[in-house]
Amino acid sequence: TTPLGRTASQYYISHSSMALYSRHLRPNMADIDLLRLFSMSGEFAHITVREEEKLELSKLATRVPIPVKESPSEPSAKINILLQAYISRLKLDGFALVSD
Repeated sequence: TTPLGRTASQYYISHSSMALYSRHLRPNMADIDLLRLFSMSGEFAHITVREEEKLELSKLATRVPIPVKESPSEPSAKINILLQAYISRLKLDGFALVSD
């Protein structure tokens, strides 16, 4: 076993995501780049932006600590916003977002 394999196993991270991290993670990455990388993880491949979430995602995007460049209607932006909201312990209002 390798350190990457043990990490993947312990945190239930797919092989494809670990390969992505291995290729792109750098010691001096900016926070926004790190969040963008995590939002590209295979574990989030089936996340979609529902029509009823767009307004709340737009509002939430103004409250997260690190600005999100992508449109809140893009799945990667939704993931980025939700990761930041979770880490920052922001309150989510919409049921659909809470379930994601």
